[in-house]
Amino acid sequence: KVPLVVWGPGVTPGADGRPARHVDVLPTVLGALGLTLPPDLPGRSLLAAPLDAADPAQVTYFESLSTHLNRGWAPLRGLIAARKKYIELPLPELYDLAADPGEAANRFADDRRAARALAAALPEESVWPPAKGKITPEQEAKLRSLGYSVGSSGGKTEWTAADDPKNLVEIDRKIHQTVELYSRRRFAEAAALSREILAARPDMTEAAEHLALSLRQLERHEEAIEVLRATLARAPEQTSLRRQLGMALAETGRSAEAVQLLQPIAADGDATTLNALGAALSDAGRHDEAVRVLTDATRRHPADPKGFENLGIVELRRRRPAAARDALRHALELNPSLPISWNTLGVALYQLEGPAAALDAWKRSVALDPRQFDALFNLGLVALEAGRPAEARQALQQFVATAPPERFAVDLQKARRILAQGRR
Repeated sequence: KVPLVVWGPGVTPGADGRPARHVDVLPTVLGALGLTLPPDLPGRSLLAAPLDAADPAQVTYFESLSTHLNRGWAPLRGLIAARKKYIELPLPELYDLAADPGEAANRFADDRRAARALAAALPEESVWPPAKGKITPEQEAKLRSLGYSVGSSGGKTEWTAADDPKNLVEIDRKIHQTVELYSRRRFAEAAALSREILAARPDMTEAAEHLALSLRQLERHEEAIEVLRATLARAPEQTSLRRQLGMALAETGRSAEAVQLLQPIAADGDATTLNALGAALSDAGRHDEAVRVLTDATRRHPADPKGFENLGIVELRRRRPAAARDALRHALELNPSLPISWNTLGVALYQLEGPAAALDAWKRSVALDPRQFDALFNLGLVALEAGRPAEARQALQQFVATAPPERFAVDLQKARRILAQGRR
């Protein structure tokens, strides 16, 4: 249980054992300020006199749909009334909060009458999933902007004990562990754990997405594409799968196919989709279209640095280094920890100002992410050009030791040749 602390002028010191709800916060603040509460405002002021247990305002509806929307697990909804709490799940729960505030003893089997009464009192509009057509495209886009993966539950309308969140606690722990491993750049471990989750729950698209992300970071792009294609075939309605597949295809040079996948889902204005589409269009040589898409992305999402970063990359490809520099500097003003922006800015500055400014940008890029192999290679070549052989040698040695041969075969050969000449 999470306590709610209310402090301020006119608040009497002490503790109140009554349940507090999120919907009670606004009425409490308005009441404390002496303002009139709108008659249709849900909730009640916690500073007001206690209500009778039978008062309808004491009835609390709750729901939790995140694991359903994101993972396809059973939706959870329930009701609290007269100090009894009912949770509707494939394995229903009923708790006597007066005698068992810690909800340790499920009373569903012992008090079916109370459970049936509370189940019957659940709001009709809370039945999940909602009738088809009740969520408009605009509402879907709004929900997605708030972090919900609308339509990714797999289309199920019935759930069993295998879908009950109580039975999936270990899977939930592993998902969080996967995210933690990925954030720590332990991609091989994250991929292995994602496969373990998929072995237990093959329908869990979230685990498939984590697996594909980890494989892409490991430069195992074909495996990632295979995972995404197979998962998308099972969940064709899931936009995030289609988006990631488009990005993975673009990374392997299949930009035309990426554009074909991404264009139909870009209409909702999602920032990640617009950025992926803009990058794919540029990779396909359609730079003017890419600029239009990315300009739209920066207009819709001015606080998102990725749109400006991608716009800078495209402007550089269009041989407009000044425009690239300006876009990249804007991205770095929003977030100075973008290694790709620093790398690309280095290229633009080299064309505009020469080696010194470029070397500083590439150093920032590599310091943020040692896997910025293009920045490492550029740093080595330009440091040599600028008469800084020690810096050049260090960068080229790191490049040779870490760059993947399948992507940088020609550059690796050149770097080894330069290093060999320096030893003579």
